[in-house]
Amino acid sequence: MEIRSVNLPEVENVEDFFLYSNNSLQSLELPRLKKVGDCFLNFNNSLQSLKLTQLEMVENSFLKYNNSLQSLEFLNLKSVGICFCHFNKSLKFLELPRLERVGDFFLRYNNSLQSLGLSQLEKVGDCFLQYNNSLRSLDLPRLKKVGGCFLYKNNSLKSLNLIKLRTD
Repeated sequence: MEIRSVNLPEVENVEDFFLYSNNSLQSLELPRLKKVGDCFLNFNNSLQSLKLTQLEMVENSFLKYNNSLQSLEFLNLKSVGICFCHFNKSLKFLELPRLERVGDFFLRYNNSLQSLGLSQLEKVGDCFLQYNNSLRSLDLPRLKKVGGCFLYKNNSLKSLNLIKLRTD
């Protein structure tokens, strides 16, 4: 059976291993989703965009190996645990306008990522950005605290704005 579309209009919370390895999935609608546990959307190679307007919290391993995914928009996401978005080779745009804090291994190996919106981010854990080789600028105007290995091998990064970052 090939799943091409998933529409769950009443679901507010998803626990572990939600959609894993559905290569024909093209459409996902979860308009009331607020919280996600572990391994939410991994290895779904036909999904091109995802918009979860009510999502507020993500625990671990949110998006991995979704090779056609190009655009992500999470307007109400405030908190992310570890391993948020990795190995999504076509991802170009990621908009997280209310995100305030992230854990370890936030964005890794998203080699097409060109735009990253994190205007409210204040705190990040270890290994924040790694191997996002198309990202040219990063504006984090409210960032105050970072963990170790903050930026690693983002080879096209030319501009960095961290006006609130302090060392204690």
